Order: sequence, then structure tokens, then C-alpha cells
Amino acid sequence: LRLAAPMNSASVYIFRAVSQVLGKESCHVSFNLNHLLKVYVGMQQAKSGEMISPSFLVRLWKHEMTRVFCDGIMVGHDRAAVLKLINDATIENFKGLELSLQDDEVLVLGMIDPLSPEFS
Repeated sequence: LRLAAPMNSASVYIFRAVSQVLGKESCHVSFNLNHLLKVYVGMQQAKSGEMISPSFLVRLWKHEMTRVFCDGIMVGHDRAAVLKLINDATIENFKGLELSLQDDEVLVLGMIDPLSPEFS
């Protein structure tokens, strides 16, 4: 619960910054609020029942922000600018937490199978 406010602030900041920074030739997507929703929907796909630490949630959020906002970017320097925005927002908004985040960290999760009985 203590992550909700900084996570939401960082998400909105990144959304606004990405929308302003990127030119139309840089990506084939026009970002809107549905992209923010995709971040949280993606986070909900993590398997429950595991020990979920604040560090895990921030790493998951960072992964989803990167997935949602970088997948549509075609120009390398714009992609690097968005990754820097995400990294800077992570450091700024979660500075009170003991986190071990690396710039090149890739987070791979076991996702819930929507067809499995536990999903319904």
C-alpha cells in the first residue's frame, strides 16, 4: 500500500513525459490513458500466493512500464530517452526503499494461464 502513491505518481509522470518527448515519426503508437491501464493489467498477471516484496513490485512495475512504453518506439535514441525517463522516475519515486534495480535488468515472470481453473 505504501507503494501506491509513488507508483501512480511515477506512472503519470512517465506517461506525460513520453507523450511530450516523442515525435510522431518515432513510434507507430499515439500514447493514451489506456497505456497506463495496460501497465496495471500486466502487473495483475503475476501469480499470487508468492511472497511479494516491495522490491519485486517495483521491478514488475518497471518491467511493465518498459514493455508498454518502449514496444512501439522505432527510433533507438527515443527508446533510450524513454528508458532513461523510466529509470530516473524509479530512482526518484522509490528512493526510500531498499531496491536492487539494474538498468539492463530483465524480469521474466510465470504468468497466470487465463484458461486454467485457478484463473476463473
